[in-house]
Amino acid sequence: MANKYTKQVIDLGKAKELYESGMTQKEVAELLGTTQKVIYTRFKQDGFKCRIAKKRNQLGKNNDSWKGENADYKALHYRVSNLRGKPNKCEVCGTETAKRYEWANITGKYADPYDYKRMCKSCHSKFDGIHKNFGVGGEADGN
Repeated sequence: MANKYTKQVIDLGKAKELYESGMTQKEVAELLGTTQKVIYTRFKQDGFKCRIAKKRNQLGKNNDSWKGENADYKALHYRVSNLRGKPNKCEVCGTETAKRYEWANITGKYADPYDYKRMCKSCHSKFDGIHKNFGVGGEADGN
C-alpha cells in the first residue's frame, strides 16, 4: 500500500554518504527531510548493510520519560533500588534473616536517593507509625 513516504524520492547516494560518515539513520533522515523509516526501508531495498544499533544510555535525565522530582512514589523507590541496590540488612535492628527489606525515606525528601535507610518490614512499619493502627498500647481499642 503506497503512502506519502513510500513514494518520497530521496538521494540514496547522499543518504549512504552521510550514514557512512558516522551519522545515525535518524540524523540522515532529518537532513534529507524524511523519516528514519524511509531511510531504513531504502537501505534495505538497496541491500545496503547497516551498522548494528548501539545501546543508548537511557538512565536518568537521558530518558525521554524522566520526571525528576515530579516522579511518582513507585518510580522514586525504583530509582533508589537501582542506585543503591536491594536492601538485605536492616540498619535499625541489624537483622539479616527477615523475609522482606525495604527502603524507608527518612526526612520526606523522596527525590533524594540518599535520604533512605534499609529497614526490615517490621522496623519500617514502626518507623512510619503504622503500628498505631493496630491498637498497640491500647490506643485504638478505647482502653
